[in-house]
Amino acid sequence: MSLHNVMLRHAIPGAVRGSVSEQYPHLIFEGFSSTLGQRVCKVLKHLFPPREPVTSKAKMSNRVVAFKNIDDTIEVRHYVYVRTSHESVELAEVGPRMSMRLFEIRNGTLENKDGDVEWHLNQFTRTARKKSYL
Repeated sequence: MSLHNVMLRHAIPGAVRGSVSEQYPHLIFEGFSSTLGQRVCKVLKHLFPPREPVTSKAKMSNRVVAFKNIDDTIEVRHYVYVRTSHESVELAEVGPRMSMRLFEIRNGTLENKDGDVEWHLNQFTRTARKKSYL
Protein backbone atom coordinates (compact mmCIF):
# COMPACT_ATOMS: atom_id res chain seq x y z
CA MET A 1 0.00 0.00 0.00
CA SER A 2 1.10 3.53 -0.59
CA LEU A 3 0.31 6.32 1.87
CA HIS A 4 -1.04 9.73 0.85
CA ASN A 5 -2.25 12.83 2.72
CA VAL A 6 -0.59 11.72 5.96
CA MET A 7 -1.34 14.03 8.87
CA LEU A 8 0.24 13.21 12.22
CA ARG A 9 -1.72 13.54 15.43
CA HIS A 10 -0.07 16.81 16.48
CA ALA A 11 -0.94 18.47 13.14
CA ILE A 12 -4.69 17.76 13.32
CA PRO A 13 -6.52 20.92 14.39
CA GLY A 14 -8.58 20.41 17.52
CA ALA A 15 -7.22 16.91 18.15
CA VAL A 16 -7.20 15.60 21.69
CA ARG A 17 -3.70 15.89 23.13
CA GLY A 18 -2.06 13.43 25.47
CA SER A 19 -0.49 10.04 25.28
CA VAL A 20 -1.80 7.41 22.90
CA SER A 21 -3.84 4.72 24.57
CA GLU A 22 -2.42 1.20 24.37
CA GLN A 23 -5.83 -0.44 24.59
CA TYR A 24 -7.00 -2.59 21.71
CA PRO A 25 -9.07 -0.46 19.32
CA HIS A 26 -12.50 -1.20 17.92
CA LEU A 27 -12.16 -1.59 14.14
CA ILE A 28 -14.77 -0.26 11.70
CA PHE A 29 -14.69 -1.19 8.01
CA GLU A 30 -17.03 0.48 5.51
CA GLY A 31 -17.36 -0.08 1.78
CA PHE A 32 -15.31 -3.28 1.38
CA SER A 33 -17.93 -5.34 -0.44
CA SER A 34 -15.99 -7.20 -3.16
CA THR A 35 -13.88 -10.31 -2.65
CA LEU A 36 -10.72 -8.20 -2.98
CA GLY A 37 -12.17 -5.77 -0.43
CA GLN A 38 -12.82 -8.63 2.00
CA ARG A 39 -9.21 -9.79 1.55
CA VAL A 40 -7.94 -6.26 2.29
CA CYS A 41 -10.13 -6.18 5.43
CA LYS A 42 -8.56 -9.41 6.60
CA VAL A 43 -5.05 -8.01 6.06
CA LEU A 44 -5.87 -4.79 7.91
CA LYS A 45 -7.47 -6.66 10.82
CA HIS A 46 -4.24 -8.56 11.37
CA LEU A 47 -2.29 -5.31 11.85
CA PHE A 48 -3.94 -4.99 15.25
CA PRO A 49 -3.68 -7.63 17.97
CA PRO A 50 -6.84 -9.63 18.66
CA ARG A 51 -9.20 -8.26 21.27
CA GLU A 52 -9.52 -10.10 24.55
CA PRO A 53 -13.05 -10.90 25.74
CA VAL A 54 -14.43 -8.00 27.76
CA THR A 55 -15.58 -9.09 31.21
CA SER A 56 -16.24 -5.68 32.77
CA LYS A 57 -16.85 -2.11 31.64
CA ALA A 58 -13.55 -1.00 33.17
CA LYS A 59 -11.60 -2.94 30.53
CA MET A 60 -13.56 -1.63 27.55
CA SER A 61 -11.54 0.38 25.09
CA ASN A 62 -12.62 3.81 23.95
CA ARG A 63 -10.40 3.81 20.84
CA VAL A 64 -11.86 3.43 17.35
CA VAL A 65 -9.95 3.00 14.10
CA ALA A 66 -12.14 3.51 11.03
CA PHE A 67 -11.27 2.32 7.51
CA LYS A 68 -13.52 3.69 4.76
CA ASN A 69 -13.25 2.72 1.10
CA ILE A 70 -13.93 5.67 -1.23
CA ASP A 71 -13.21 4.94 -4.93
CA ASP A 72 -10.49 2.37 -4.11
CA THR A 73 -8.78 4.76 -1.69
CA ILE A 74 -8.82 3.65 1.95
CA GLU A 75 -9.34 6.57 4.34
CA VAL A 76 -7.98 5.84 7.83
CA ARG A 77 -9.14 7.80 10.88
CA HIS A 78 -8.35 7.29 14.57
CA TYR A 79 -10.91 8.38 17.17
CA VAL A 80 -11.66 8.16 20.86
CA TYR A 81 -15.23 8.25 22.07
CA VAL A 82 -16.91 9.44 25.22
CA ARG A 83 -20.40 8.36 26.21
CA THR A 84 -22.29 11.60 26.95
CA SER A 85 -25.63 10.05 27.89
CA HIS A 86 -27.39 6.73 27.80
CA GLU A 87 -27.97 6.79 24.03
CA SER A 88 -25.38 9.24 22.67
CA VAL A 89 -21.67 9.08 22.05
CA GLU A 90 -19.26 11.87 21.12
CA LEU A 91 -16.26 11.21 18.86
CA ALA A 92 -12.97 13.11 18.94
CA GLU A 93 -10.28 12.56 16.31
CA VAL A 94 -6.86 11.91 17.81
CA GLY A 95 -4.90 11.01 14.67
CA PRO A 96 -2.98 9.99 12.72
CA ARG A 97 -5.03 10.48 9.55
CA MET A 98 -4.06 9.07 6.14
CA SER A 99 -5.21 7.73 2.79
CA MET A 100 -3.94 4.41 1.46
CA ARG A 101 -3.88 3.07 -2.10
CA LEU A 102 -3.51 -0.66 -2.69
CA PHE A 103 -0.93 -1.60 -5.32
CA GLU A 104 -0.13 -5.24 -4.52
CA ILE A 105 -1.12 -8.18 -2.33
CA ARG A 106 1.62 -10.78 -2.02
CA ASN A 107 1.61 -14.07 -0.08
CA GLY A 108 4.35 -14.67 2.45
CA THR A 109 6.47 -12.36 4.59
CA LEU A 110 8.38 -9.21 3.70
CA GLU A 111 11.66 -11.12 3.55
CA ASN A 112 10.23 -13.58 1.02
CA LYS A 113 10.58 -11.84 -2.36
CA ASP A 114 9.42 -14.96 -4.23
CA GLY A 115 5.91 -15.02 -2.75
CA ASP A 116 2.93 -15.46 -5.02
CA VAL A 117 1.26 -12.23 -6.09
CA GLU A 118 -2.49 -12.42 -5.39
CA TRP A 119 -3.35 -9.05 -6.95
CA HIS A 120 -1.44 -6.12 -8.37
CA LEU A 121 -2.32 -2.77 -9.86
CA ASN A 122 -1.34 -2.66 -13.51
CA GLN A 123 -1.36 0.29 -15.85
CA PHE A 124 -4.83 -0.43 -17.26
CA THR A 125 -6.61 -1.30 -13.99
CA ARG A 126 -8.07 2.17 -13.35
CA THR A 127 -8.75 3.29 -16.93
CA ALA A 128 -12.47 2.47 -16.74
CA ARG A 129 -13.80 4.92 -14.13
CA LYS A 130 -17.02 2.96 -13.58
CA LYS A 131 -15.43 -0.09 -11.96
CA SER A 132 -14.36 -0.18 -8.32
CA TYR A 133 -12.13 -3.04 -7.18
CA LEU A 134 -12.42 -2.77 -3.41
